[in-house]
Amino acid sequence: MLRDQGVQSAIIELIFCARVKQDKFVTPRMMLDFLSSILIGEKYLYDNIFDGGDNELLDSIAEFDPALIRSKSVDHFILNQMLSLEDENYKEFRDEAKSKFLIDSRGKSLPQSRLRQLFLLRNAGMYTNYPRHFEKSFTDLSTKKYSEAWELHKRYSGDPKDKKLLKEFYDGTILTAICTYANRHAPFLAKDDFYLSTRGSTHVATSLELSIKYKDIETYSPRDIYSFNIFISVNGKTIPAVPVNANLLALMTRVVNGFRPNKYDKNSIVLLEELVENIRDLIHDSDILYLFQKGERVAKLKNNLDNDIRVSGI
Repeated sequence: MLRDQGVQSAIIELIFCARVKQDKFVTPRMMLDFLSSILIGEKYLYDNIFDGGDNELLDSIAEFDPALIRSKSVDHFILNQMLSLEDENYKEFRDEAKSKFLIDSRGKSLPQSRLRQLFLLRNAGMYTNYPRHFEKSFTDLSTKKYSEAWELHKRYSGDPKDKKLLKEFYDGTILTAICTYANRHAPFLAKDDFYLSTRGSTHVATSLELSIKYKDIETYSPRDIYSFNIFISVNGKTIPAVPVNANLLALMTRVVNGFRPNKYDKNSIVLLEELVENIRDLIHDSDILYLFQKGERVAKLKNNLDNDIRVSGI
């Protein structure tokens, strides 16, 4: 089974997830122990990979066990297997797996083991394409997005197509996540407003223009796969390059999608909070402030060239 390139690809993907999402440094010794464990373990390959063990890499990969996935297609499959409901498409796949890989899972294995088998064989060279029905559930979209963003930052050399992709990535994820998180206490603020503080019942904000530093990206290349730097300016002022790892990018994506961070995002929240505070430090002396009450802007304060403060909107 391990000789199949599709199975090898699935295992490499799992190791990549452990590396970038759990900051797991993989040594040659650890890799040899991992291969030994999955090959000579007491169970089938797919169970040896996800059941954990004495190896640190195995413990990390166990966090990505497809049996932990909650989706309609996965839950439906597990339920059908638990109830022994016959599925002709799955039977066809099972028979081919037995013929090609000498895997016999007829009534002997647990439903989660059969799901793990589907996960590892989804890209294997098989006639039946049953595992592809679960592709959306099996694909770690956050890791896929991270790898694409990492590669884009590595290869960018000013090409118009790549510049367009960078703009879509920054506008759709990075910049939107920064503003959404910064304005979480004042969600009524406009796209170009940036929350600063609250004084009694009054929210204080200012104007914000976040820009992408394409020239800096062009001369930059990630040093390792664990993170890549983002380059932005705030109201024309350049901020230091910000390292983004897979977990921080996943958090940013969830913020954009309207999900509130949870306790498991603690480390990533610290990084995002630090970025937001750095931006606030750069714009705290802005010449324009907006005052909001009950979600409505009630005043605009502007510092003129003669240091007189002009108030409007009251």
